[in-house]
Amino acid sequence: INIDKFAPVEKKVNIKFQLSEKADANSTYIIDERNNTILNVFEDTIDIPIGRSFLVISFGIKDDTFYGYKKSIRFTDNSEFIHLELKKINKQQIKSFLKLK
Repeated sequence: INIDKFAPVEKKVNIKFQLSEKADANSTYIIDERNNTILNVFEDTIDIPIGRSFLVISFGIKDDTFYGYKKSIRFTDNSEFIHLELKKINKQQIKSFLKLK
């Protein structure tokens, strides 16, 4: 069910993500715990409401090496460019990245 028309209108900022690693495959997600939603970031840019905290999780794989990033970010009017510093992780650490609490 699409409930966008019932959601309050919020001021948004256009965010551009840049990954530190050029991987063969990347996936980035923004988790909005306030609305219990997960946004898939399909492109480098996305419009995000300002003044709220979001959890940003990103994964990448290059050759046989996994990379990950997880951080809580509060977007403001000035938040235009977000650098995602991917770090090497092993397969077991991926589970800990997916734990939200």
